[in-house]
Amino acid sequence: MSFRFIQKALYSSKGHVLIGGGTGFIGKNLKELLLREKYEVTIVSRIRTGEKHIINWADLIHNGVPSNTTAVVNLTGEPIMVPFKYFGSNFKQKIWISRVGSTTLLTDIILNSTECKPNVFITINSTDMYPSDGVHTEKFIPTNQMIDCNFFTRLGIDWEQASKNFPFRKISIRTGTVLGHNGGFLKSLKYPTTIGLGAQIGDGCQYQPWIHICDLLNLILFSIENKELCGILNGVSPNCITNEEFTTIYTLMAKKSSMKLNTSRTLINSIFGEERSNLLLEGRRVLPTRTLDCGFKFQYCEIEDALRSGGTGFVGKYLKQYLKDQNYDVTIISRKNNESNKSDSVISWDQIKKNEIPLDTVAVINAAGQPILEPTRLWTTKFKKSVWDSRVMTNQWLVDAINNMNTPKPKLFVSFSGVGIYPPNTDKCKPYTESYDVKEFDYLSKLAIGIEKSAIPKSEEVRSVIIRLGVVLGRHGGFISQLYPFFRFGLGICMGKGSQFFPWIHIDDVCRIVLFAIENNEVEGVVNGVAPEIITHQYFAKSFVEVFGHSFVLKVPGIIFKLIFGTERAKMVLEGQAVEPTKLNSLNFVYKLPDVKAALCRVSRE
Repeated sequence: MSFRFIQKALYSSKGHVLIGGGTGFIGKNLKELLLREKYEVTIVSRIRTGEKHIINWADLIHNGVPSNTTAVVNLTGEPIMVPFKYFGSNFKQKIWISRVGSTTLLTDIILNSTECKPNVFITINSTDMYPSDGVHTEKFIPTNQMIDCNFFTRLGIDWEQASKNFPFRKISIRTGTVLGHNGGFLKSLKYPTTIGLGAQIGDGCQYQPWIHICDLLNLILFSIENKELCGILNGVSPNCITNEEFTTIYTLMAKKSSMKLNTSRTLINSIFGEERSNLLLEGRRVLPTRTLDCGFKFQYCEIEDALRSGGTGFVGKYLKQYLKDQNYDVTIISRKNNESNKSDSVISWDQIKKNEIPLDTVAVINAAGQPILEPTRLWTTKFKKSVWDSRVMTNQWLVDAINNMNTPKPKLFVSFSGVGIYPPNTDKCKPYTESYDVKEFDYLSKLAIGIEKSAIPKSEEVRSVIIRLGVVLGRHGGFISQLYPFFRFGLGICMGKGSQFFPWIHIDDVCRIVLFAIENNEVEGVVNGVAPEIITHQYFAKSFVEVFGHSFVLKVPGIIFKLIFGTERAKMVLEGQAVEPTKLNSLNFVYKLPDVKAALCRVSRE
């Protein structure tokens, strides 16, 4: 993904929205949308993060709801589908308190406040409260007297009743499976498809109500801004499909699945227990009749469109949000205008090739790049070309467009290379600095050199900054996301001997380096984008299990990675470089997370 951005002007707020439990998948995306729509946002979280706009539940109880709050959205909820978690009374109570208890608490705090009078209270419920048979619209009202009433039906009923004393508008949005590339259901499918498997659940005949994250966010915004709207809304796509249809389309579009492996009822029961398994094995056919009647228009009615959208990269997603938080307008460059979040400003690569960079562009950042370590892709000439084009050619297109622009041109062009440009070294070697004379020694070094040569605009008025990234750490992508299947089983993983160097950096500091480059004209040329702490892979693995509360490190022989990735790609994880951020240190850049244990603690809270 690539961007152009300009400084935002100050604006007057349209209102203040309080989001309970807004640090998860839906909450983070909702915050982004509301800020873009010129709302102020406060998030209520269980822990004190020290971050702007986030308060703790204890602070909320003590200080009350902010007096200027105009809307309350409660997203609080303990995750239900936690694998191998015993679904007993203690866990059920925790689930109930997180949803019903938090809604009751928010309602009581508002009722006891003499200053705060929000005009709407929105809860996000689930279609799981409907029976598994029949077709359900908002007119169907589940009750505790139903024959097939279960824990989830009772939970949904109590959840909606918890805000009954709220004196103004009350809206309950009953959602199905929420689809989005940076979280939710699609994230859980990542690992089966990574190894080439389909993930059909049971016989696949059960209905699977779904909604794209953008439609859910827009429905929440629609509910806030339509002053006459209240009651129940089904937050599901009008096109309800079966699990088999969903799986077939998903695996086809993912282009990774080579086998179709049904997940049997027995296996699902062993993972989640019978009561929770029924949520997956018994579908519900739900229609958004009232939602449509109220005038809401879905952007993603077809499952193909929902699965195709929003596939921007790990670094790009974080950069986009970070720059917006710093009051920059961001435009995404995507393969097609319809491939990104429809609420984003987007231009296509075809427009870039036609030299159509917007005239008000201040800086251009190229974070595009085909992932190299894809276990389902053979390291063929065709795949190497795809990797090359996604990095080198995109740089060239952007540089050509900048060169062909009339003045004023962008002041800055930022691109990302990698520390793979340096040969592997041992503990007897000095760390590499930016002054090292790089030479081609394998395909990956050739790729990095190609990236850097293609990132130099002709005009001297355009600064070029090339960031040689180490392993980027963050909860929702990159290296850490590959470790989470092992983490769920209480394991850390050490690749090969473990003595190889492990140059790393947290995603927060990547974003801060980019901002530092934007706002500091002294930053120019090659920059080593690594943390100042030099560690080995074994030290990282031990730190990982220590921070995440485990005690066992699984050592995986190098031959396994050579079999999966091939010898050339396996070097990326089996060999390492000791790298120093000399230029950033000389410019007095201050790291937010300079040591790996602090970075992993941050990851554990994300």
